[in-house]
Amino acid sequence: MPFRIRIETERGGSAPHDGVHLSEKAFHIRGLLDRAESMDRKVILLRYLDDYGDTTFNWLQRPDLINDISVLEGVALMLEEKELLRQLRYLIAKWESLCPNDYLKFYGD
Repeated sequence: MPFRIRIETERGGSAPHDGVHLSEKAFHIRGLLDRAESMDRKVILLRYLDDYGDTTFNWLQRPDLINDISVLEGVALMLEEKELLRQLRYLIAKWESLCPNDYLKFYGD
């Protein structure tokens, strides 16, 4: 499923950043999550991504999101999966430089 990922203000507006659109690569998120689960690697937050709805993460959840990306990097096999995780890390780094009242939002299909 495709995801569009944005950093948003607490009022739902766009925060200044480069957004990421993961349409053709989004299936790798599910594959990575499934692979991590089959290897008994714990993913805390990204397992709750809603393929058909929207999923919002707040500032206090950043450490767990970063940990989830690290776990997925450990099971990533394909170059496309590694690139997807690199893009997510980049977006989270942008988010960290903004206001603590901003949110990272995944828009499902």
